[in-house]
Amino acid sequence: MKKLLALLLVAVLMVGLFAGCASTDTTDTTDTNNTNTTDTTNTDSKEEESTESDSSEGNKRDHINVSLSSSITTLDSMQTTLAINHIVAKALMDSLTDFDENWDVVPALAESYEISDDGMTYIYTLREGVTFHSGDPLTPDDVVYSVERGKAAAPLAATFGKYCAGAEALDDRRVALHLTQPYTPFATIVSKELVIHNRSYHDEYIAEGHTEAEYLMHVDGTGPYKFVSYEDGVALELEANENYWAGAPAIKYWHGKIVTDNNARALAMEAGDIDFVSTQVTIPQSSIATLEASDDVNVIYTDFMQCGSVLLNCRLPEFQDVRVRKALNYAVDYDWLIETQTEGKGVPISCAYITEKTTGFSTADSIVNYTYDLEKAKELLAEAGYPNGEGFPVINAVITEQRKGCMEVLQQCWAELGLTVEINVVESSSVWDTIDSGNYSVGIVFNNVMPDTTMYDWYFGDPDTGALNRTGYENPELWELQEQAAVEMDPDKRQELFDQIWTIITDECPVVWMYQQPQMMYAAKGLHVSGTYPTNSVVHWNEFYWE
Repeated sequence: MKKLLALLLVAVLMVGLFAGCASTDTTDTTDTNNTNTTDTTNTDSKEEESTESDSSEGNKRDHINVSLSSSITTLDSMQTTLAINHIVAKALMDSLTDFDENWDVVPALAESYEISDDGMTYIYTLREGVTFHSGDPLTPDDVVYSVERGKAAAPLAATFGKYCAGAEALDDRRVALHLTQPYTPFATIVSKELVIHNRSYHDEYIAEGHTEAEYLMHVDGTGPYKFVSYEDGVALELEANENYWAGAPAIKYWHGKIVTDNNARALAMEAGDIDFVSTQVTIPQSSIATLEASDDVNVIYTDFMQCGSVLLNCRLPEFQDVRVRKALNYAVDYDWLIETQTEGKGVPISCAYITEKTTGFSTADSIVNYTYDLEKAKELLAEAGYPNGEGFPVINAVITEQRKGCMEVLQQCWAELGLTVEINVVESSSVWDTIDSGNYSVGIVFNNVMPDTTMYDWYFGDPDTGALNRTGYENPELWELQEQAAVEMDPDKRQELFDQIWTIITDECPVVWMYQQPQMMYAAKGLHVSGTYPTNSVVHWNEFYWE
């Protein structure tokens, strides 16, 4: 076997995960295990205890109040697409490997891994001395069990579930993950999606008469924080894992406050009732200036970008003509869109959905980046048989309330072409069902930038390989290049494939790319926060401390 990476232990490695499956604000928020579980622990006394301890150690606080935007439905991140669940779950659970701030795969529960010459087997060597919150030691059997759970998890079906055939324990420290086919970014997927459960704890918990849904709110992880209690709609309490393998967190008590109203959240941040708001939790645009002016709040513009785009339903006859798709792209006044929707904080798209940190980012001259050119848009639309929009069907825009402003700008831009846009606002919990049913013309999504280009198959991948292909765009040449890039091990050859892939996608434009904007975090003055990472949980919770 050839050694791909020897992930050596650093003195203290600060670990956690950011960013999910491709996280979007329009992600289906319906979870299959919506369990309202309340622990009988007295959370008031916990808050009193942590508040009283502010006077110790030179007034350094030992607790943090984190804003949660909704109730928690599961603590197992493999079972959900809802970002708020991921934020919490990664405080409790770890993967075999993780990402550093350059998005390179680094050690976590595994101290190293190696890949077979045929790319079909990944062997992970577990770190010695790791224990779960219950005190049970981490074993290869726990990894095998967790892989089984990951393969069966619906949210991972098109990624981890598709490429992982199973796992086997090789000895008391090594475990082999077998693939269904070679897949170069598999180590990235493991870091992003797989979390490790305690098999014996789960089996004993179920044997005691509990349900699987109850277990999902009482997992036994290896993460930097341990579960204490949860009151649905109110709060989640966690406590530092003093035996955490990367070192005990500096902040002992993690208090998650559920505040569903965005304006109320901004007021609570300003008043000091909340210490931290992550990138996945919304602060109204109108409140940002007030928080920036506050002496008690740091507004942090991260280098982690989110890309906004408009899906075009390429199954519809009018959108099967590339001239129409190009016309819609050229008709957008991007400067106006960015100014009105981000107050100038957004930036134009440079390579579709990705940034320089993404493996496969292309600077090839053949990449098409669209700019505002109304006359060119009118010419293309006329060439396609719709002069001044005559005869073009009404555009059915399916969006969430949060993206109504974006669509209203696009509505006015496309009106200059003589096109009519009918805006239909739906609940975030049902938007993907509507889009997947094909009952739409256009829809707006915002994606967190992914760590590897191959992971972008949701909108224009080959459905026969398990890709979602939500636009319905069909291009066998593109699909063949995507399959080659998925298995190519040589970085230079892989980049050549990505150059071709992004050239086709940007030229064929099955979507309209609007802009990228930096993810924002809000922190109380004196709170040191972590960097951002390409997973849905955003941050490494054990990197936080009070200065």
